[in-house]
Amino acid sequence: ENAPFVRQANWAVSLGHPLRTKEDGTSVSAYCDHEFILSILEKERCDAVWPGWGFISEDAQFVAKLEQAGICFLGPSSKAMSALGDKIAAKYLAEECKVPLAPWVEWNSDWGTDRLETEAKSIGFPLMVKASGGGGGRGIRKVHSVDAIDTALQSVVVEVQKFFGQGGILLEQCIASARHIEVQFAATHHGKAFALGIRDCSIQRRNQKVIEEAPSPVLPSEVQELLYRSTEELAKRCNYVGVGTAEFLYQPDTGLCSFLEVNSRLQVEHTITEQITGLDLVQAQILIAQGVDWEP
Repeated sequence: ENAPFVRQANWAVSLGHPLRTKEDGTSVSAYCDHEFILSILEKERCDAVWPGWGFISEDAQFVAKLEQAGICFLGPSSKAMSALGDKIAAKYLAEECKVPLAPWVEWNSDWGTDRLETEAKSIGFPLMVKASGGGGGRGIRKVHSVDAIDTALQSVVVEVQKFFGQGGILLEQCIASARHIEVQFAATHHGKAFALGIRDCSIQRRNQKVIEEAPSPVLPSEVQELLYRSTEELAKRCNYVGVGTAEFLYQPDTGLCSFLEVNSRLQVEHTITEQITGLDLVQAQILIAQGVDWEP
């Protein structure tokens, strides 16, 4: 309650204890309890929600409930969020938009051992086994041989059930010694999309970003333009409205680019782009949600 953003607010409402007990006896963070949050929003007569960058900032189910309640979400629609927030759905959409992609396939639990090995060999080793809703280092395994793929799959399946509840799994070529590139973008109700800048977050520890560099020290200008165009096309194709980040891998030695996913929210590191461009991305979220014909 003593945090600066609370002290600066005109009105603040406590969520009470950080954990809430559900009817089935399980505990859930108060912040992630959709019905609890909705009841407070309606009681306080809120007409809009700024999502920050926590769990519900890219929870399509929560956004859908806001839409049903007539409360404005300062970000993309639940439909756009579902299309881009899920790694598998996003890759299918990227294929339609001709966005660069490394070889990949959606895993089917009905596959037998022979089919799994055939698909894995077609992609090539090493490969990545990924949960469609994974993130923060969870739901991802690197596999170096056919012998290890079944163990990796079962491990990811367990993490999907434990941490994400549901979602598919994909197999994707591992791009070794690659740079992890992020494209910050914004899109409006008026069908416009703008790539706002590049961030290079290749320095990581345990799949967590440690250092962000902007602009990327190794990305050629023609590749940057390709990633800008790809990001803008993706955003327009799914009628995205708001601010987001498209993530790619770039292999400097071969020039290979591959789309990873879209984070349909502001990332914590968005402030780096703000420093370089002079834009206020939170202000952009608000103006775009109000229907302003925003441009950078």
